[in-house]
Parts: sequence; structure tokens; C-alpha cells
Amino acid sequence: MIDRINNNQIQNMQAGAGSEKKVRPKAQQEQSVDASAQVNHQEFIKKAQNIQTNDAQKVAQAKELLLSGELDSIENIKKAAESIINFGI
Repeated sequence: MIDRINNNQIQNMQAGAGSEKKVRPKAQQEQSVDASAQVNHQEFIKKAQNIQTNDAQKVAQAKELLLSGELDSIENIKKAAESIINFGI
């Protein structure tokens, strides 16, 4: 099968591979709009603020549960030990 390959064809393909002229489509040449100017940063800021609020609420709930002693059951202790063994600390 290798003996059927024409070396001249391969050399011609390699020589012409880098000589192709890359042309941008006409639509891209005419319109060069800066997409970063169209980003709404307020939306991202609001999302970040909401995350902080939700996290603070979750931390407060976790503290209440820890202080109440509701989490100090044999079942929870076993689950915590299994998680430590399986996933580490």
C-alpha cells in the first residue's frame, strides 16, 4: 500500500499548505464592534452580593444547629466518621 503513494503529490501538498492566504469574511471586515462594551456588570455584582447573603444565612443556621446540640446524635457521628475515612478531613 505504501508503494502506491506518489511522493510528488505529498511534496506538493506540503509546499502549498502554508501558502494559503487567509481572508476574513467581508462581514467581519466591515464590523469591528467591541463586545466588552456591551457587558452588564451590575448583574454580576448583584449575583455576588446575593451569594454572600445566602452564605451568611447558611453559616448562621449551621451555628444554631451546632449550639442546639441537634447534630450530636450517634447517627451523625457515624456519618461524619465515614466521610472522614472516605474523603479525608
